Amino acid sequence: MNQIISTLRLENVQSDKLQKFIEHWKEIKDLPCEDIKFKKISETTLIAKLYYPLNIFDKSVTQFITVLFGELSFVTNFGKVKFTDLELPDEVYNWFLGPKFGAEELKQRFNVSDWPMLIAIIKPSLSPELSIDKVNEKIEDVLNGGFHGIKDDEMQGNLSFTSLKERIQLAKKYKKYIPTVNLDSVDDFKKLLGTEEAKDIGMILVNASTIGFPMLHEIRKITNVPILSHVALQGVYGSSFTPKVFAQLHRLFGCDAFTNPIGEVEYFDVSREEEKEMAVEFTRELPIKKTLPMLTGGARLTNLMDIIDPYEKMKVPYGAVFGSLIFASDDSPTNMCKKTIEEVNKHKKR
Repeated sequence: MNQIISTLRLENVQSDKLQKFIEHWKEIKDLPCEDIKFKKISETTLIAKLYYPLNIFDKSVTQFITVLFGELSFVTNFGKVKFTDLELPDEVYNWFLGPKFGAEELKQRFNVSDWPMLIAIIKPSLSPELSIDKVNEKIEDVLNGGFHGIKDDEMQGNLSFTSLKERIQLAKKYKKYIPTVNLDSVDDFKKLLGTEEAKDIGMILVNASTIGFPMLHEIRKITNVPILSHVALQGVYGSSFTPKVFAQLHRLFGCDAFTNPIGEVEYFDVSREEEKEMAVEFTRELPIKKTLPMLTGGARLTNLMDIIDPYEKMKVPYGAVFGSLIFASDDSPTNMCKKTIEEVNKHKKR
């Protein structure tokens, strides 16, 4: 395959107007793709496949995204647009390289003998009640309970009571603690993550879709630390991107792990099928390393079996993230970690 193929679902379309619009595009030679093919679903709904030659791409993330997604979702004659799939030839993976470390490296760093990788979220997430000493205490509670790691909430910032400097020091002390790094400049990320000292950190959390895919890719180039991306802004992107495409882009541009939203547990607005589609995109065989899907949002002891069962059957790398289950239960965080591990092991022995 020597083309990029983008698949779109077009709703509320007037086919005659769309056809005239495309003919006009061709006439003025303003159509970036070589071909467009349509499949009619109903009178007002079409599936469109756009075929792009590789020689129109300059191999930058910014231009790549602009060509494929820039204005199509906002063009009247295309109706309501949803990007549903992206087929890429091997050459494109050589442009962007995907995760720098990948799921297997994380398995080693966090001493995961068998999937899933179990991670807790520090709670409360963002509060003056949360001092650096309390963060230290929560880290020890979770690690003593046998979990593979513990992470900051994605909203955590460089605050007086939980400064980035102090949290990075903790991350060097506890390699299984994953600090959130919310910075605005690539230079700042380079100073933090591009040093030899940074290699002592197990992983950091960024909000890739908040900082943007071009910046994510720049961080991927310079980092000596694996990148966990949170599901930030998925609802915003979700108006035009399926979860599957959202996952494809995060893997392509360099996320080593991603907080994969759990479907149908009354937390994130995704279905179980969409949840699994994301996990498949993160872990299917490609010319780049695998991104570790970290199932997030609504996991409980009562539904844990149902959540992990598909991934045990699929035999793919995966993890699970727990917040209130660990820190808002009647029992201690250490004991809740132990109970969670027991529940996982019960299922794996079946």
